[in-house]
Amino acid sequence: METKVFYNKSCSICSFEINHYKKTKNNIEWVDINNVNESKLETNKNAKELLRRLHTKKIIKFFQELMLLLKCG
Repeated sequence: METKVFYNKSCSICSFEINHYKKTKNNIEWVDINNVNESKLETNKNAKELLRRLHTKKIIKFFQELMLLLKCG
């Protein structure tokens, strides 16, 4: 299982904290919410909601692979 964390990279406090976590071993994909269209689609949040706090999304690898197979097949 993988987790995505959506955060505001342009916020110096957020970036400082996230950069610390990026150095640790984990299965987290860090997504900058300033790519608003992608972030809004994946979280179903608007830009204002995204800026207010961190958001997470768990991804189950099996379903990712299944979706890739279905798209290719």
